[in-house]
Amino acid sequence: MAKISFNYEKPFNKLLDKLQILLKNEDGYLTGDESSGSFQIKSAIGTFKGKYKYLNKVITVEIEKKPFFISSKIIESEVKKYLFSN
Repeated sequence: MAKISFNYEKPFNKLLDKLQILLKNEDGYLTGDESSGSFQIKSAIGTFKGKYKYLNKVITVEIEKKPFFISSKIIESEVKKYLFSN
């Protein structure tokens, strides 16, 4: 459906820990490890589901399910805003 890739220089394990808590609090989940995994989050506007990979300081997120009216560009913007503001 949509694929997003970007460089991430910070410790990835700390990001995973933070996301694990965030998704659990939002009726979602994150499974996997520092190389790959999957996630799902339910929101008021619908369910988001996907996979991630981390290799050579590059995160690749593949969105498998999203609300129809949310564009891939909006998702990419929001993901980057969250990751690089924390």
